[in-house]
Amino acid sequence: MSTPITDRAAIVLQQIDAALALAEKATKGPWTAQPADSPQIMSPKNEHCVSTTYGCYATKEDKANNATFIAASRTLLPASLRCLKTAIQAHLETLRGQWRDRATEIAERDLATLCDQWSAAQ
Repeated sequence: MSTPITDRAAIVLQQIDAALALAEKATKGPWTAQPADSPQIMSPKNEHCVSTTYGCYATKEDKANNATFIAASRTLLPASLRCLKTAIQAHLETLRGQWRDRATEIAERDLATLCDQWSAAQ
């Protein structure tokens, strides 16, 4: 027996909340890479960075949180974009009127697709 889509969606939402918690712990953005010959990731006020090279004044905990966020972002951003694309495509399909009589079926199908895409990136 497969897991109900509402349960799968709840799990994905919990995972998204955990990913957002990583972002909240990290130094506020936007971040920039400065300069190319001495790679560092700096905050807007050049207060913090991930690198331990000259000019980096972040605490050990901040560096760890920032590095964790950067590493997680490599996977989470593409997964998020795939999910967003799927959701937009589904809404466009619905707006075009192709599936108005089957709204519940479409919602379940779209939620299943979003959950599958998110889980594949974990």
